[in-house]
Amino acid sequence: MPLYPHFVNRFANSGPGLCLAVFAVSQLSHVENSWILFIAVIAGMTLMIRGYRMGVLCNESAVVVYGLFSTRTIAKTAITSGDTDVDGFPSLRWRTAGDRRRWTPIIAFWGVTREFYFIRLIKIRRLEELRGWLERSPKRAR
Repeated sequence: MPLYPHFVNRFANSGPGLCLAVFAVSQLSHVENSWILFIAVIAGMTLMIRGYRMGVLCNESAVVVYGLFSTRTIAKTAITSGDTDVDGFPSLRWRTAGDRRRWTPIIAFWGVTREFYFIRLIKIRRLEELRGWLERSPKRAR
């Protein structure tokens, strides 16, 4: 079950990468070491794609959390809770095989105070779908 933010939010998430890539392309003719700017273009394009893909993918055995800089796959049985902190920061809490506690933020559904109301409602709905999926899990770590 894929859980992604609203398409407007997905395009906004890709904005920083797009800005970096456009800035680097605009400076190519002004700099002698253009290989540095080429790396900035590649980094910007990567951030743009990862920003667009941020979200959560729930399958039968695991949850895959796509973040801006990393992707984490968490076994369904390792998850202890899917919660929202006091500041509204959604996360998954889970345990490793060595029984160490871990915390994975879900940046895609983080609510900020100055966002459009309908986008916030979609994020809340996606978090409720994730909680429902977690509650339907047959067995989870405690």
